[in-house]
Amino acid sequence: MEKAPPAMHDPRVPETLEGWSILHQVFRIRWPEWRVRPEDLRRRLAGEAAEDLGSMRRGEAGTTVTATLLGHKGDLMLIHLRRSFEDLQAAQAAVARLGLSTFLEPTASFVSVVDVGL
Repeated sequence: MEKAPPAMHDPRVPETLEGWSILHQVFRIRWPEWRVRPEDLRRRLAGEAAEDLGSMRRGEAGTTVTATLLGHKGDLMLIHLRRSFEDLQAAQAAVARLGLSTFLEPTASFVSVVDVGL
């Protein structure tokens, strides 16, 4: 007796492998509030933020990329790539805890998932 071939997936729906979860956060810097602060405070907050964001580059576990923006949408974009939505939530919470976050006004954010087609 011949063995039946394995059932084929629905050809109308592409098969995928779960990929990276991505959170884009766009911020406008509150320049008037930032500029009136003492220079030593601004340097300290900027240095701490650079160090903390740098530590979010975690190799195969994910990374956070910083980018400056042109145009009216914002000044800074953070792109967090992680393996799960829970890890994205942790990245978002870490940004909110930055001393610099007081001077960051969120203007946009979106979440996406990169899937690899088979």
